[in-house]
Amino acid sequence: LMVKPLAADQPPDGANPADTKPFLVSVAGRDKTGITHHVSRLLAEQGANITDLNAHTIDGEDGPVYVMVLEFDLPNAASPEALEQALLAQ
Repeated sequence: LMVKPLAADQPPDGANPADTKPFLVSVAGRDKTGITHHVSRLLAEQGANITDLNAHTIDGEDGPVYVMVLEFDLPNAASPEALEQALLAQ
Protein backbone atom coordinates (compact mmCIF):
# COMPACT_ATOMS: atom_id res chain seq x y z
CA LEU A 1 0.00 0.00 0.00
CA MET A 2 1.24 3.45 -0.86
CA VAL A 3 -0.43 6.84 -0.47
CA LYS A 4 1.34 9.81 -2.02
CA PRO A 5 0.47 13.34 -3.05
CA LEU A 6 0.20 14.11 -6.74
CA ALA A 7 2.06 17.04 -8.21
CA ALA A 8 0.28 20.33 -7.56
CA ASP A 9 0.17 21.02 -11.29
CA GLN A 10 -1.79 17.77 -11.89
CA PRO A 11 -5.09 18.23 -10.04
CA PRO A 12 -7.66 15.58 -11.00
CA ASP A 13 -10.65 16.61 -13.10
CA GLY A 14 -13.26 18.48 -11.07
CA ALA A 15 -10.86 19.25 -8.23
CA ASN A 16 -11.19 22.41 -6.20
CA PRO A 17 -7.52 23.14 -5.39
CA ALA A 18 -8.49 25.60 -2.63
CA ASP A 19 -10.33 22.92 -0.63
CA THR A 20 -8.61 19.65 -1.56
CA LYS A 21 -5.28 18.11 -2.50
CA PRO A 22 -4.87 15.37 -5.10
CA PHE A 23 -3.43 12.03 -3.95
CA LEU A 24 -2.73 8.61 -5.36
CA VAL A 25 -3.06 5.27 -3.57
CA SER A 26 -1.63 2.00 -4.87
CA VAL A 27 -2.85 -1.31 -3.48
CA ALA A 28 -1.42 -4.74 -4.27
CA GLY A 29 -2.06 -8.03 -2.53
CA ARG A 30 -3.61 -11.46 -2.62
CA ASP A 31 -6.85 -11.26 -4.59
CA LYS A 32 -9.96 -11.53 -2.42
CA THR A 33 -13.53 -10.28 -2.44
CA GLY A 34 -14.15 -6.73 -1.21
CA ILE A 35 -10.80 -4.98 -1.71
CA THR A 36 -12.26 -2.16 -3.81
CA HIS A 37 -15.21 -1.83 -1.41
CA HIS A 38 -13.02 -1.52 1.69
CA VAL A 39 -10.62 0.99 0.15
CA SER A 40 -13.35 3.18 -1.35
CA ARG A 41 -15.33 3.09 1.94
CA LEU A 42 -12.31 4.31 3.91
CA LEU A 43 -11.71 7.07 1.36
CA ALA A 44 -15.36 8.14 1.56
CA GLU A 45 -15.21 8.23 5.36
CA GLN A 46 -12.38 10.77 5.05
CA GLY A 47 -14.39 12.87 2.59
CA ALA A 48 -12.26 11.87 -0.40
CA ASN A 49 -13.56 12.02 -3.96
CA ILE A 50 -12.20 9.26 -6.24
CA THR A 51 -11.37 10.81 -9.60
CA ASP A 52 -9.76 7.79 -11.32
CA LEU A 53 -9.50 4.06 -10.60
CA ASN A 54 -7.63 1.31 -12.43
CA ALA A 55 -7.62 -2.28 -11.19
CA HIS A 56 -6.60 -5.68 -12.52
CA THR A 57 -5.40 -9.10 -11.42
CA ILE A 58 -1.95 -10.43 -12.26
CA ASP A 59 -0.38 -13.85 -11.77
CA GLY A 60 1.71 -14.10 -8.62
CA GLU A 61 3.93 -16.85 -7.26
CA ASP A 62 1.27 -17.87 -4.72
CA GLY A 63 -1.83 -17.17 -6.83
CA PRO A 64 -3.62 -14.12 -8.24
CA VAL A 65 -2.51 -10.67 -7.09
CA TYR A 66 -4.98 -7.77 -7.15
CA VAL A 67 -3.47 -4.43 -8.17
CA MET A 68 -5.44 -1.19 -7.87
CA VAL A 69 -4.40 2.43 -8.35
CA LEU A 70 -6.75 5.27 -7.37
CA GLU A 71 -6.42 9.01 -7.78
CA PHE A 72 -8.52 11.04 -5.38
CA ASP A 73 -9.07 14.50 -3.92
CA LEU A 74 -8.64 14.64 -0.15
CA PRO A 75 -10.02 17.60 1.81
CA ASN A 76 -7.29 19.79 3.28
CA ALA A 77 -8.70 19.14 6.76
CA ALA A 78 -8.22 15.35 6.40
CA SER A 79 -4.98 13.65 7.39
CA PRO A 80 -3.30 11.60 4.64
CA GLU A 81 -1.23 9.87 7.33
CA ALA A 82 -4.36 8.80 9.23
CA LEU A 83 -5.90 7.57 5.99
CA GLU A 84 -2.80 5.54 5.20
CA GLN A 85 -2.85 3.98 8.68
CA ALA A 86 -6.55 3.10 8.31
CA LEU A 87 -5.87 1.48 4.94
CA LEU A 88 -2.92 -0.50 6.31
CA ALA A 89 -5.11 -1.78 9.17
CA GLN A 90 -7.47 -3.47 6.68
